[in-house]
Amino acid sequence: MIAGLVVYRLQRGERPSPPVPKSAALRETRTAPPLAIPLADQKKHIVKLERYYGRAPIVIVFFDKDAGADKDPYLTQLRDCFDQLDSDGIEVVGISTASSFQNQQAEERAGKPFPFPLLSDIHPEGHSPAPISIQFGLFDVSTQTIRTAVFLIDRAGQVAWDGAAPRPVKDPAAAIDALCRGEWPGE
Repeated sequence: MIAGLVVYRLQRGERPSPPVPKSAALRETRTAPPLAIPLADQKKHIVKLERYYGRAPIVIVFFDKDAGADKDPYLTQLRDCFDQLDSDGIEVVGISTASSFQNQQAEERAGKPFPFPLLSDIHPEGHSPAPISIQFGLFDVSTQTIRTAVFLIDRAGQVAWDGAAPRPVKDPAAAIDALCRGEWPGE
């Protein structure tokens, strides 16, 4: 059957897919964690992140709630080049345990709105602290703190994986520079 498919493609003038580079073959990707928990954004709108899966590539920035979105260099750079990202069909989401009110204040301090949701990672029923941060492996139970990180989820809903959780981008600054140039970063 495989040989028949190859012959069929060659007859149609299609070339076989190029070999996958070894470095890409070694990277494990899996479907991103299910994000069915509704979270509030800076305008107090309810957002379900799962609505983006399978529709668009997604950049998720987990930022420090104490510093605020207006002080996060990755969020501000993504805000400033959002027209490019939007034209490329890339969705951007900021996440922290800051409340909707704190995210709205950060937006006001910035003097320029964030054209993407800044979500409050607070379970609506108070079941657990930072449910999305926990799913992404960023919540440290012993210190009750959340690491900042950037994740890239492709259009198919796949994210780099490392052990038991998604793997954050190794060089967020370089990845965001590439996104702002209209390129999807490769790792």
